[in-house]
Amino acid sequence: MNTLLVCLGTSLSALVLGLWLLCRRPSRAFDFLHVRRVALGVALLVGCEAAFAALRLQRFFLAVNIVYCALAIVTPLLGLVLLFLARRRGATRLARLAAFGTLAIVPVALHASFVAPYQLVTERTRVEVGAHPGLSRPLTVVVLSDLQMLSVSDHEREAVRRAMEAKPDLILFPGDFAQFGRGELSAFRAAFAELVAPLSAPLGMWAVHGDCESAADARELLAGTGIRVLENEWVHLEHESASLWLCGLENGYGSRRSLEALAAFDALDARGELRLVLAHRPDVVSTLAPASPVDLVLCGHTHGGQVQLPWIGPPLILSEVPREVGAGGLHTLDGHKLYVSRGIGWEHGHAPRVRFRCPPEVSVLTLVPGGEP
Repeated sequence: MNTLLVCLGTSLSALVLGLWLLCRRPSRAFDFLHVRRVALGVALLVGCEAAFAALRLQRFFLAVNIVYCALAIVTPLLGLVLLFLARRRGATRLARLAAFGTLAIVPVALHASFVAPYQLVTERTRVEVGAHPGLSRPLTVVVLSDLQMLSVSDHEREAVRRAMEAKPDLILFPGDFAQFGRGELSAFRAAFAELVAPLSAPLGMWAVHGDCESAADARELLAGTGIRVLENEWVHLEHESASLWLCGLENGYGSRRSLEALAAFDALDARGELRLVLAHRPDVVSTLAPASPVDLVLCGHTHGGQVQLPWIGPPLILSEVPREVGAGGLHTLDGHKLYVSRGIGWEHGHAPRVRFRCPPEVSVLTLVPGGEP
């Protein structure tokens, strides 16, 4: 299915309907009531088109793209037409204000689609993890989440540069490395290996698989890179004054195997050392036992929602955690500390390329032991 053609076709039908509703108005001046009727008519059509894509075609991200194109393209065009017609027929002040308001969407949409997805930031967060005998100094953990590459570009190279600039003790990858067919992974391996070649950390580099790849796919992609995939297993990491346990879970966070792994990790005789859990989805926090000794869960998946509206936050996070948690950052949920990375890449395929008030991030966490100022 050609996403571009579908979105152009649905946008064209919405534009034609909007023009018809505008032009069928008698010759008297436009008022806000007429503008509202046009907006409702177009919204109804676009809603039906999006519902068909989501429910009949089972293409949820295509539905999102249809709505986004209607908002970013059709709405400003109808506003422009209204202002043109108003020169001859007149319009009330409120109707003109509404039309001018639609034009403000254009620069916002252009920035959200062509600038914001590449405005990578280094998100630094201090995490107090309490006193642990194996941790006598702050520990720097870099999280590189949701690369979702179609190819290696300067955007990903900048993420690697920022990661090493933080002088990490530990580097973690919560999955979703590349977003294309499995048959293309082997052809992508050399480019990916070159991308991550500058990465290193005393406590190692560890990964779990995400939605875009299986654990086997991740192992194939990461072979020879020094990044090891964990699948419902844990490792003891030690270097100089840092000693900790890391558990990596499969993407099926509620599966029998992952629940058994978490239970065994909780029961581990870890001598009070720091315990970290690495997972793709933040939902894994709901499977932790209330008295779990896990100090911090690190994950990605939500991309921070990619769009965060003022006073509302992300409309969609595709996770069962609260939306303010899925928006990213450090949170305490059900008594457990959780860090959700907004990720480096964005959803491809049928989804629109868009980020709004939700920049991609290289996550740099400083884990501070108890008593540290």
